[in-house]
Amino acid sequence: MLMAGLSVVAVARSHKSISKEDDSVKVEQVEEVVDVQVDVDVYPNPATENFTISVEDNSFDFALYSKNGRQIISRSDCHETFKMDTSSLSSGVYILNVIVDEDIYMKRIVVL
Repeated sequence: MLMAGLSVVAVARSHKSISKEDDSVKVEQVEEVVDVQVDVDVYPNPATENFTISVEDNSFDFALYSKNGRQIISRSDCHETFKMDTSSLSSGVYILNVIVDEDIYMKRIVVL
């Protein structure tokens, strides 16, 4: 039974039957359990000259947006780390979307 406020941190990739009644979940058979937590680090934050995006053991895509929602930069197929030069950015708050597989991780970045 799942208690209110708790969440499942793993996903069953293959199953025969999952049913939900009230607040309980019944799983008949699970063939593979996959941890869906990915460690996405962005440092230093606040940033002065640059910041690094680090996604351990994964390739990723990312997009950086201004606080007004304008896309500043995007990159695809980065492998584990990417160092972003901030010298061309104005001081302010930016939103970084990091895409790993099909999951999107949103981070707030401050550039000084």
